[in-house]
Amino acid sequence: MKMQFGLVTLLVACGGESVIEKQDNTAPTVIIGSHSPDAEILEGYVESFRATVSDDDNDYDELTVAWYVGEEIVCDWESVSPAGEAFCDIVFTEEDTNVVVEVRDPIGAGGRAEIAVVVVPTSAPTAQILSPTQNSNHYSDQLIQFSGMVDDNEDNPEDLIVTWSSSL
Repeated sequence: MKMQFGLVTLLVACGGESVIEKQDNTAPTVIIGSHSPDAEILEGYVESFRATVSDDDNDYDELTVAWYVGEEIVCDWESVSPAGEAFCDIVFTEEDTNVVVEVRDPIGAGGRAEIAVVVVPTSAPTAQILSPTQNSNHYSDQLIQFSGMVDDNEDNPEDLIVTWSSSL
């Protein structure tokens, strides 16, 4: 029978001294998974972004994420989902060129991902009054029926909201 003996080291702190254990902290990482770089996005429309985060040292519920367009925060710091995902709905203007997502852990370590976007300008819808025509005669004691036509390059006419108004 063979016996092995190990060496045991005992550290003792004397007189109010304390020993602080050094803790390593790996920074969390984040990847934008919903869009590829240079994604084409329509101006003025809501675009939903999704990012996936990971951290070797912390659980998802300990991580927070913020989203930026340029330097402007568009989705403030929020917790990550239980699946390690973060979401942000963004409406872009023609001048916008990038999306940034940042993740932070409780110690303050962070990660960042950025993609360029190409914002495609959209045109305004058009409206045309079909009737009554400008030279038609009408009586003050009778109702006048109006009709019109709307069109838009990006939306179906049935998806547009139409209102009528008059100064009379």
